[in-house]
Amino acid sequence: MGARQATPVAVGANFYSPLCNRADHDKTTDSGGSARPFHDGDRLGGRAQHPLQDLDGRARNVNEFIGHDKWVIVVTWSHDCHICDLEIHEMAALHAARHDNDAIVLGITLDGAEYLKEARAFVKRHKLPFVNLITEPSRK
Repeated sequence: MGARQATPVAVGANFYSPLCNRADHDKTTDSGGSARPFHDGDRLGGRAQHPLQDLDGRARNVNEFIGHDKWVIVVTWSHDCHICDLEIHEMAALHAARHDNDAIVLGITLDGAEYLKEARAFVKRHKLPFVNLITEPSRK
């Protein structure tokens, strides 16, 4: 078995970046071994689907955004994260520049239902042009 390689599902975050050790590795690389976007039928390396909600309460699934011959850059954020506040405009600019071509950004807020109002305000304040889904933070 060769070295495991990261698939091009998500870049820049570790929320959905499964590793590829599939026998059909060539589906995620070109003939020279360079990574390429997933194509229809490729779904998180065959892993389970991940249902979430958008900020309007509609059920969404991460797999909706995969398989359209585009890179999917997943950015996780929280309304009270200072670094997120400073850097989210870069993800907005990337999405605006590339969404018609070869890449989209998918936002995942870790705020949970308790801070839904604040999450919506964050999206509005930063004028985020990409879809944002919400998940509940881990509580131990």
